Amino acid sequence: MAAVELGVTGWVRNRFEGTVEAVLRGTPQACDALVQWSQRGPAAARVERVALRLATAEESGHVLRGFRCRETS
Repeated sequence: MAAVELGVTGWVRNRFEGTVEAVLRGTPQACDALVQWSQRGPAAARVERVALRLATAEESGHVLRGFRCRETS
């Protein structure tokens, strides 16, 4: 997984309306690299656009340890 290789913690999940939501924590360089990777995505992905927003620690919902794929919501 790209996030683990880059040392980024957090989570990612698909949304029912077709978007993907993620919370990332890491160095600015590692997070930037993961965002750049997400613009291509894995081999089977179809990425139309990437929108970014800074989130507070409370919005992440928990302490970020490791990187997880959450259930679709």
